[in-house]
Amino acid sequence: TSDLDPLIATRLGIDTRLVELPAPCPGPFGWEVTTLPLPGWMVPDAPLDATITEVTAADGAVRFHFAGRAFVYDRLGLRREML
Repeated sequence: TSDLDPLIATRLGIDTRLVELPAPCPGPFGWEVTTLPLPGWMVPDAPLDATITEVTAADGAVRFHFAGRAFVYDRLGLRREML
């Protein structure tokens, strides 16, 4: 974490979590995805030892769970997935 103002830290990307997929997945743009940057504002209370789980890749989208939240990475980018 950073001692900077949370708004500044978010803008600078200091609180971004670079998380590693358990195995490479085909991404939405034709190349394999091995890691994804999760902005801190998407996972503000995630434990430091949190890992990606329940990864699926189909139809140009990678879906996964991280710190109790569902996410999707597809041609529209990375976002929370509302289930």
